[in-house]
Amino acid sequence: MKTLHTLNAQQRAMINLIEANFTQTVHHLSHDRDVALRDRDTHRQDAITLRRQNTMLKEQLVAFTKYCLFVCLSVCSACTAGNIKFYSH
Repeated sequence: MKTLHTLNAQQRAMINLIEANFTQTVHHLSHDRDVALRDRDTHRQDAITLRRQNTMLKEQLVAFTKYCLFVCLSVCSACTAGNIKFYSH
């Protein structure tokens, strides 16, 4: 009978240890999942920001290209009309 009580106590101790280990493992996994989700959200927000910046920079490039083309054509027109003279030394 004493052997059964000892085995029962050992089994209870083992079950308590397994439950504690399980609880701790679930806690660590939940924490890791939360960190991963936060990182995912951060990366998504960064991607959105970079796409917006990319679009804005492309629009600026188009505008500056049009402006430079306009200036170039204006200068070239003035050159061909004889209004601008270049001096060389």
